[in-house]
Amino acid sequence: MHRRREGRILLEQKARSEPDEIVEVLQRFGRPLKRIGLEAGPTSLWLFSVLRAAGYPALCLECRYVKASLSAMRNKTDRNDARGIAHLVRLGWFRVVHVKSEEAQQIRMLLVNRTLLLSKLQDIENSVRGSLKVFGLKLGHVTKHGFEARVMRRPASPNRDDCADAARTSRVDGSVCSSRSHGKRLGAP
Repeated sequence: MHRRREGRILLEQKARSEPDEIVEVLQRFGRPLKRIGLEAGPTSLWLFSVLRAAGYPALCLECRYVKASLSAMRNKTDRNDARGIAHLVRLGWFRVVHVKSEEAQQIRMLLVNRTLLLSKLQDIENSVRGSLKVFGLKLGHVTKHGFEARVMRRPASPNRDDCADAARTSRVDGSVCSSRSHGKRLGAP
């Protein structure tokens, strides 16, 4: 959707949130654009990067300001939201969000995923401890590297081998994934 200074709609068209499709619509429009407003959200960084690379003046708008401005509308639809955002961009009633570089986003993604993975590994170890405790097998204080060996030193029980296998698999798979993400973050091959 594009508006002139008077606020008249020059183009209104439905498109999926796919960068190629949006660029195609903008190219068919064929007129120069001053600003393209994208409300900050999960896909806005992706759309922003592609639109900027295609030479369009994309801006990422602070979602709280957009939400506050659009909340006064009666009929909350995608079409009305798009019109409202176009109106905000035309009048300049918005706050721009800084968009991080792709490299910074990748590093953040690796760190978040690594943290999640380590948390899940701890959850698995705690679950194994709890499973063994039901059968009277207490592990006590043990380091991360000695966890599997301590599980295997316990007397045989119906579930010990299954728990040990779960611990071994989670530690090996998790350690490999964790070290890979850590190496990528540090620039290792």
